[in-house]
Parts: sequence; C-alpha cells; structure tokens
Amino acid sequence: MKVPGSLLAVVMQLALMSTVRAERELDWRPHHSAMDALEAVLSGIPAKAGSELPPLHP
Repeated sequence: MKVPGSLLAVVMQLALMSTVRAERELDWRPHHSAMDALEAVLSGIPAKAGSELPPLHP
C-alpha cells in the first residue's frame, strides 16, 4: 500500500503507548496489533469508511 508522504509524516509523529501496565495490572491484552489498526485506518480513508465526509484522495 502506497502512503502519501504528508500522511506518512503525520503518522510517524504519533505517540506510541505501551500496554505493559494494563497487561500487568488488569490482565488485559490488545485484540489488534498497532499495524493492523494502522492498516485499517489507511485502507478506510479512500473508501470513506465510517464517515459521511467525501473520500480523501492524495
């Protein structure tokens, strides 16, 4: 999947959060990986998934 440079720059600045404390204190495990979530967002942008706004095209 090709990602526009400006979008990639924004994504690269997103904060990464650790789930270690939630795993340790709440015995919680994530259902989806960060990569799976990012791929879902990026594939949904041009498809206008979950929004009434027009599709975004780079």
